[in-house]
Amino acid sequence: MASDVPCCGVEFSLYLLIIAGLVCFAGLMAGLTLGLMSLGLVDLEVLIKSGRPQDRTHAVNSGIAGYCGVLILLYRIACRCFE
Repeated sequence: MASDVPCCGVEFSLYLLIIAGLVCFAGLMAGLTLGLMSLGLVDLEVLIKSGRPQDRTHAVNSGIAGYCGVLILLYRIACRCFE
């Protein structure tokens, strides 16, 4: 079932590039999910009320995503399907 791909050929380099890209994409998705899910809604509300203007904007955007946790989960599952 396994096919021999000669080392250092164009096809081999393409496979390595695809594999490295997928591993980086998986790491990015895992890190973003961990970061987003680690923020509590109380922390976000404190940032919205007392943070810097840039922090307030980011907290509002993250708060919207935090309230829609099911949508984030579905997005993550869809991303995992295409890895």
